[in-house]
Amino acid sequence: MKTPTFLRGALIALILAFASAVIFAAFSPVFGSSAALRGIISLAGGAYVLYLLGSSRERTGRLVVPAIWLGAAAAFWWLLPGLPSFAVGHVGLIWLVRSLYHHSGVLGSLGDLALSAFSFAAALWALGSGSVFLTFWCFFLLQGLFVALTANADKPSDVTAPGDDFQQARLAAEAALKSLLAD
Repeated sequence: MKTPTFLRGALIALILAFASAVIFAAFSPVFGSSAALRGIISLAGGAYVLYLLGSSRERTGRLVVPAIWLGAAAAFWWLLPGLPSFAVGHVGLIWLVRSLYHHSGVLGSLGDLALSAFSFAAALWALGSGSVFLTFWCFFLLQGLFVALTANADKPSDVTAPGDDFQQARLAAEAALKSLLAD
């Protein structure tokens, strides 16, 4: 497990954008632009989810999440006929996986949802250029900014909410243990 950083996210974005452009160039003449883009969205999204799972400390569900991703991606082929709705479905899955594996609270997840929406808007803007590379680069580069939302997630907080008796008791016990060990 390697902790995610923006630099690592930018490298992943570069790799996924380059691979997407190459795959699109190879398969769009055979399957058509729309079908090729749908396949690339599923492949790139799945690869990004594997990166997210590999960079998380959470161990639960590492086999289940890729299976659910495959099932959802297959369902999207039949249930979401338009390319924009198909892409939004995959962005939603990426957001869900990142919320479950990299955020510990609601605020981080909501911030990540806003980041995902902004990334999707940037990808739509870049799609106007006609460049598949630029479209995927913009999307995944902005997705790499999620590390700013998780910067304080691993730091324990000494502030407890009123009425959180267990947390207060745990902190009191830790303080007592530290004072005993210091003597």
